[in-house]
Amino acid sequence: NISSIICDISDLRLEGPAIIGCKGESFTWSTVARQIDVTKRDLRSFGIGANDRVLVVLPNGPVTAIAFLAISSAA
Repeated sequence: NISSIICDISDLRLEGPAIIGCKGESFTWSTVARQIDVTKRDLRSFGIGANDRVLVVLPNGPVTAIAFLAISSAA
C-alpha cells in the first residue's frame, strides 16, 4: 500500500524531496512517512476506521497531498 512504499523509501534514507509545492515548500520522504503515521494514529484514536468516510477541506498544495496520502493509507 501507499504507506508501506513511502516508509520503505524513507527507510532507505532518501532525504530528497518527496513533495514540492508551487511556492517552493518541500517535504522529505521521512517527513511524509512520519506525517502518515501520525495521521493514521490520530484517526484511529478518534474511532475512525477503514470503512469510515473522511472529509478533507484544505486548499490545493503539498499539505493536502500529504493529508490525502495519510487518510488513504489509514483505510
